[in-house]
Amino acid sequence: MARPTVDRELRIGCGTCVQVCPDVFAIGGNKVASVIDSDQTTTRQACAAEAAEVRPQLVIAEIDE
Repeated sequence: MARPTVDRELRIGCGTCVQVCPDVFAIGGNKVASVIDSDQTTTRQACAAEAAEVRPQLVIAEIDE
């Protein structure tokens, strides 16, 4: 199963991924998103994939384990 990652160089802190998938992503003290739960169930994996599609930049990627 793939796990989501957030590219620290490209993220801009818009919060779109958190709005789409709050079980997987959160805005931290640095005002940018990060993965808070990469233990993916099928539902969370679909949610993370949707967040990756709606991000304004190619910030979220899925890595196969």
